[in-house]
Amino acid sequence: MTVGGPKPDQLVAEQIRVHFEGVKAVDGVDLTLEQGQIMGLIGPNGAGKTTFMNAVSHFVPRTSGRVTLGGRDVTSWPPNRLATSGLVRTFQDVATFPELTVFENVELGALGGGLSRRKARARAWSLLESLGLESMATMQASARSRSTTSASSTPSITDRTGRSWRSLAISIGRSCAIT
Repeated sequence: MTVGGPKPDQLVAEQIRVHFEGVKAVDGVDLTLEQGQIMGLIGPNGAGKTTFMNAVSHFVPRTSGRVTLGGRDVTSWPPNRLATSGLVRTFQDVATFPELTVFENVELGALGGGLSRRKARARAWSLLESLGLESMATMQASARSRSTTSASSTPSITDRTGRSWRSLAISIGRSCAIT
């Protein structure tokens, strides 16, 4: 726990442990992140990086440990409840709608995180600008190589799909277990 207690917009993971049939994949890891903070988690293959993130976001069961978000104990919350509270886990696989623009792909990620359409559009622009990708916003995702599409790793929404943006976002979110 941080000195003085958790801040209102802080994620705290304490003594996270994940053991698989005697194998200690993660053993007593602590992490504190401020809202909006970007942190790299670096280590060799098999070090437990993904398992740790999966345990914090409740995609794998923890052997022990505690997770708080803004001082609230969220240790037992399922991924969809965590997402609506602002803790969203992204995945390493790049999955875009190649026919849609880079902007539209990023926008859906924001929608999947529970933002309204207006806020999702604003967040998408903010993310593209912060990554220096605003000049690529109107390009089709299929025009980008695999290495440069990582900023838009969540599929997007569009009227061209024939489905409403909300139903598309909800069905994608359900398939990812985040809504």
